[in-house]
Amino acid sequence: MESNTPQGTNPAVTHNALIITLGAPSIDPGHINPDFLRYNGVVNPDWQVDTPVVIESGFSLVRYTNGLAISASDDYIRVSHTGDSLVMGEIVTADIVGRYLGVAPWPVEYNSIMTDWRGTVSCGSNGLAHEISPLYALGQGVKFGDIAPRMQARAFYRESPDKSIIFYLAESLEEKVITEIRFSAHIHRDMDDVPSEKREEYIRSVLEKWEEDIGDMEELANQFYRTYAPKED
Repeated sequence: MESNTPQGTNPAVTHNALIITLGAPSIDPGHINPDFLRYNGVVNPDWQVDTPVVIESGFSLVRYTNGLAISASDDYIRVSHTGDSLVMGEIVTADIVGRYLGVAPWPVEYNSIMTDWRGTVSCGSNGLAHEISPLYALGQGVKFGDIAPRMQARAFYRESPDKSIIFYLAESLEEKVITEIRFSAHIHRDMDDVPSEKREEYIRSVLEKWEEDIGDMEELANQFYRTYAPKED
């Protein structure tokens, strides 16, 4: 099978998930249920609940057929929107977190906000020869007997004392051809230095920048993808 070669232009990045988690020392997850979410306007009333709904001691999970899910445990509340190909203008994760903050039944002193993103880049109709992969080259040097490992990459960035990014890269292989590159990212923001009375305001400021966060992850995905481009002599 012939393989295309990536060029210097940026590829199209497909968005597969945006997840926002608020960390806190004490949350009662029992209030995360379909009735609370619908009657308080956290979700749109016409969204259909996807069964099963989980409401147990210490954990709740409510999913919807549009790919939205809201869960909570004793120390976090999480909103995720997942799909095969999410359109930026239709991703509702940040909006739902903002709605929840406006109707939360009791004050909570949040201590962190975490943003997780997943995306993929297609390697074209013919794929890429796996020999050009920097992960393949690394794996060939660390075989176990005759077995070369399937390699993944993990990059850690410390942007500031209270913000860090972990970025992952993995390849999808079919018949020794790379068909797509899978990316995921975890952005962790601590609020230890944010006064208690300012933490909700801080969270909302992060929510307003969710598209910037995705843009930053797209740029990282582009940079990693460009490592597959042939080097000029």
